[in-house]
Amino acid sequence: GLPASVVASRLPAGLPIAIERIEGTVWQGRASARLALRQGPLAIEDLAWRFLPSRLALGRAAFEVTGRVSG
Repeated sequence: GLPASVVASRLPAGLPIAIERIEGTVWQGRASARLALRQGPLAIEDLAWRFLPSRLALGRAAFEVTGRVSG
């Protein structure tokens, strides 16, 4: 599968997110993220995603995404 790090490296400049410690593919992987919000930075640890192919039968592309806010 396509490495998630390749996709992350091609995100447009200027987005209010920094993605780090990327592992896995676009279909299933893990990372950490920092979001720049008006209220201040938000760190998300143990960010994980998994493609749900069964949803294609309903005409939808879907991912299960979990994470833990730190700080």
